[in-house]
Amino acid sequence: MKRFNSFLLALLMLFSMTVQFLPAAGAATLQGKCGYSSSDTVAWTLDTETGVLTFSGTGRMANYQPGAAPWTVYHYLITAVKISQGVTSIGNNAFTYMDESASSTNPKMPTRGLPASVLDDTPPATPANPADPTNPTDPTNPTDPTNPTDTSNPTNPTDSTDPTTPPASSTDPTNPTDPTNPTDPTNPTDPTTPPASPTNPTDPTNPTDPTNPTDPTDPTDPGQGDPEPTEPEILYYPKLLSVSLPDSVSQIGENAFAGCSTLISLTVKNRTCTFSAGLNDPARLTIYGFSGSTAETYANENGYAFVALSDASHEHNWVESAREEPNCTVNGVIFYFCAGCGSSQTMVVQPLGHEATVDPAVEATCVTAGKTEGKHCSRCGTVLKAQQDVPALGHAWDEGTVTREPSVTLEGEKLFTCTRCKTTKTEPIERTWFEDVPWTSFYAKAVEWAVLNGITTGTSATRFSPKATCTRGQVVTFLWRDAGAHDPTTTTCPFEDVKPTSFNYLAVLWAVEEGITEGVSATLFRPKGDCTRAHVVTFLWRVAGSPKPTVTTHPFDDVKPTAFYYNAMLWAVEKGITDGVKPTKFAPTHVCTRGQVVTFLYRAKGYQ
Repeated sequence: MKRFNSFLLALLMLFSMTVQFLPAAGAATLQGKCGYSSSDTVAWTLDTETGVLTFSGTGRMANYQPGAAPWTVYHYLITAVKISQGVTSIGNNAFTYMDESASSTNPKMPTRGLPASVLDDTPPATPANPADPTNPTDPTNPTDPTNPTDTSNPTNPTDSTDPTTPPASSTDPTNPTDPTNPTDPTNPTDPTTPPASPTNPTDPTNPTDPTNPTDPTDPTDPGQGDPEPTEPEILYYPKLLSVSLPDSVSQIGENAFAGCSTLISLTVKNRTCTFSAGLNDPARLTIYGFSGSTAETYANENGYAFVALSDASHEHNWVESAREEPNCTVNGVIFYFCAGCGSSQTMVVQPLGHEATVDPAVEATCVTAGKTEGKHCSRCGTVLKAQQDVPALGHAWDEGTVTREPSVTLEGEKLFTCTRCKTTKTEPIERTWFEDVPWTSFYAKAVEWAVLNGITTGTSATRFSPKATCTRGQVVTFLWRDAGAHDPTTTTCPFEDVKPTSFNYLAVLWAVEEGITEGVSATLFRPKGDCTRAHVVTFLWRVAGSPKPTVTTHPFDDVKPTAFYYNAMLWAVEKGITDGVKPTKFAPTHVCTRGQVVTFLYRAKGYQ
């Protein structure tokens, strides 16, 4: 029940904190109150342009559940945290998981550009002559070789990166903010001078007494004689390495820095500051404080390394603790701490700037795309000028040259050459066709089959003469070619009207040898004689092997059972080769045309 009430109280406090957006020069500011009670005036402000989260006012910071602090939702914007003098406590879970969350969201967040005057947690001394180029803390002289932001000259004795040289002048007695001036007891910003020890540690009016949490008197009230608020200290996210708390902070809440895995240095300037559990791994974290302080006690009891701060004024011994190298667009950061007092300094290293390299243009060709000229950074790879794709040009073909004329049996061919790249291609030319063979005619498919299979080539290149009479010599030649045009074994021809030079000489010898025909007499074949329908079906029947038909009746009244072609006719009708000229007429003596002969032969092959 107690845990539930604590959670409810934290939730009510969270809703009671008002977050406002205030216009600024080119940026927005988020802010809200985060005091523990109405008497605590602690407030937070986040500059979304610089990423600096500042805590100002006086009194105690509120306590939170892990990750419930109102600024946690803006962790991706936060690069640094300032805690002003006057804040007396760090609330429970105030920065829990901030380091981890910010790092996973944007690992380069700490290098966002901030002026050195904002980053330095210990303000540099004001020079007697602000324009003096020899002032090592003058950030306005970027060309001065002694400028502390110049990291290229590590051996310059006046360079602030020299760990033995303090970044602020220590010899100017007129500088009221000189932290190294031990004779000025009124200097409220002297980080090396410890606050006066209380004369009565148990006095409830002692503003640093951590045992008096109910004291209604504001322990940081300037009227009590405490020092005025000075330049805020700085914490850095997500690379939070070193934290220095002003002497006004008398209490560190439970788990205030839990999850800040990179924290290696914690400086506590309040001698009686109270600690709660939840600091970082003792193997990594070193606590800096004054001898005899509660910081030393806490470190010894919990296994932390402890380094005593100097009570006396001294020149800072600056030691580099870590650095984040700059890249082309993002500042680098160098972290320093004083080996004597634990004070810290942070210095910005300016971005390197892009180093442009030309990406040469690529000329487009007929088949490959090209690119325009571009630029990229040779250091980080950022594209400065994107190359644009140039489409392939495509071939520019000439009008072409016919390399093979088309025919009825063969496609033609045309050669094209690209005028740009000289690549060549060929395209077919459609076969020609007989002008006297309409595709709608009953013999068109048969003529095409006969021509493509080398059975006939027509009477000319453009004519087939389908209605012309087909001679005996043509018919036996068609049959011979369809059979494979084999050479006959017989070498002598008995027919005196068939000469060896005749186109049908071998076909006639083959037909006689195969028993397809015997001629009109023992010495005459009559190759130019007309071939009747009866002759054609008889020749086809004999080529098929003179099979016996399975049907014995027919519808034709002009075909007698004693006719030499009777069985051939029955077979032709049965195979669908012909069905006569009329339902009752076969017309056996009618002369066959060329179109009819190739159709009979086409159907005899089983085609329809």
